[in-house]
Amino acid sequence: MTRVFVFTNHKGGVGKSTSATNTALGIAGMLRRAGAPNARVLLIDTDSQAHATLVTTGTKDYGVDNSLYTVLMANRQNAAQTLLNCIVQSTWDADLHVLPASPMLEGAERELMDIAGAPCRLADPLSRIINRYAAIVIDTRPSFSLMTEMGLIAATDAIVPVEPRYLETVGLMSVIGKINDIPEGWRQPNLRLPDDAAPVSATGVPMAMAEQRSIRACQRHD
Repeated sequence: MTRVFVFTNHKGGVGKSTSATNTALGIAGMLRRAGAPNARVLLIDTDSQAHATLVTTGTKDYGVDNSLYTVLMANRQNAAQTLLNCIVQSTWDADLHVLPASPMLEGAERELMDIAGAPCRLADPLSRIINRYAAIVIDTRPSFSLMTEMGLIAATDAIVPVEPRYLETVGLMSVIGKINDIPEGWRQPNLRLPDDAAPVSATGVPMAMAEQRSIRACQRHD
């Protein structure tokens, strides 16, 4: 089963995009060194700021015809092929592919908000091409928006990067609680995830941007 890792936190500036991009690159390299027959990893950027897209492709000049926005606006019959058409190779590694974000995702949230099945518009086409990749990594925006919900519904594992600071750790249980609501349906009580995907679970809470010389940071890590 292809694992789908979503990196999420409702707070910005915690190293979420950095963690997502480096994890995707690391998985591709690890699989290749292990001699895996398929070392391809797909990075999906769902944040309209497109930071993950910029650092892995060298540009964020993607729009209506060649980005995640294109996939979300496609009809269901064509969405999987549209997704494949929009994927680009990263400049980091031949096995790291990217489904780029676009500033137009900001408007997509408003366009899709009242459309039935909107939260599944990423999970559905992704489930039809998932076997092409050994792993998939999804970067989300720093809020629990529709785009973040789409990423969580499509995922098998949620990872929450946090800084080892008091206020960040206080809000951590709220983040994990929202993640754990997904299997029962955040907006769709009868939501069924793709047949080959397990319900999303909070897999890990990596410490990001920790100051190793700080005693308090080390205590919170422990």
